[in-house]
Amino acid sequence: MPRESKGNLPRKAKPIPLTVRWNYSRRCFSSDLPSWREFFRWETFESSFEHHLASRDNWILPALQELENAPVSSLKLDLAASMKTLFLFDVTVGFANRRVHHAVLCVARNHQEHAAAFRSGWNSLNRLYRRVPSLCARPLRSGKIYLPDRHKRAAFGRDLPAFLAWLPEPDGGPLAPLTATQLGIRDKTGRPPTLLTARETVSLQNKLCAFFLQAYDPERCEGPVMDLDKYWEWMAWRAKGTREAGLCLVFTSARWVRCTPERYLIRLLAAAWPTPSGPLPLVPEDPAAAWECIRQSGFLERVPSFGSPSFLPVKPPEGIRRGDWELLTRKYHLLMNAGSGH
Repeated sequence: MPRESKGNLPRKAKPIPLTVRWNYSRRCFSSDLPSWREFFRWETFESSFEHHLASRDNWILPALQELENAPVSSLKLDLAASMKTLFLFDVTVGFANRRVHHAVLCVARNHQEHAAAFRSGWNSLNRLYRRVPSLCARPLRSGKIYLPDRHKRAAFGRDLPAFLAWLPEPDGGPLAPLTATQLGIRDKTGRPPTLLTARETVSLQNKLCAFFLQAYDPERCEGPVMDLDKYWEWMAWRAKGTREAGLCLVFTSARWVRCTPERYLIRLLAAAWPTPSGPLPLVPEDPAAAWECIRQSGFLERVPSFGSPSFLPVKPPEGIRRGDWELLTRKYHLLMNAGSGH
């Protein structure tokens, strides 16, 4: 039998070498950020992360490869934000086909009390992403990164929960309510948050209002309730080339509570952030802007108790004030006051 020449044998594909680089720009560590405790050394985390990739990884590289369906050739991790429960790294992913994607790696502050809150936040993010994908980071995968004890004691090793997510804008910063009329973004190291314009603030308020209305589950009569003091769970940015501000939920400590749609809407309209100059409402102060936001959210069509989509007139009744918002939960009372406006 003639021997097959070596020239006809298929060549084995060479493994793609993976390059990992680290940076600590702390680009969202603004001067007003609380000094939350750090429970491990960064050099320990670096070596543990790279060892994880080389030996036991079953979630980081597989999740990133799904973004491009190609092998990952490089990772650049930059510590960008510090939050009460986690650290957030910007991840620049290079692929063998020379394309680049951006993601975020969120890591719990420790393996004890923050780990439980971290896992709960991951589960809530997945649930909210299924309901409002346009305003949530896309969860990729979650897992653990093992940090050994520096004295090599096996009993003192730590499994840090972590997850990867995709954000629509890689340069976002944590949201910050600054005044009674304006929001800000933590996007400059060691400096106060950047103040957004009134127009950008209203744009973000509209998005936040739409998020909560779309997240409500009318079949179960339950919706998410978030502690507004944890505003750092939202990442915001100024969209390039437009005057609109963008928004994305990257982590959440939300609790799901059962309540009627009427009560849910009342709670939403009453929600406000405390600021040095007074409360900043979550829903726009201008009745016409808030009216349109509620109409556009699809909330009324999804909630049978509110009746038909024509429940809200195209324009709010003449002279309506913010204190009259409870009328929105009284269908017939509103129709009576609105008259022929719908």
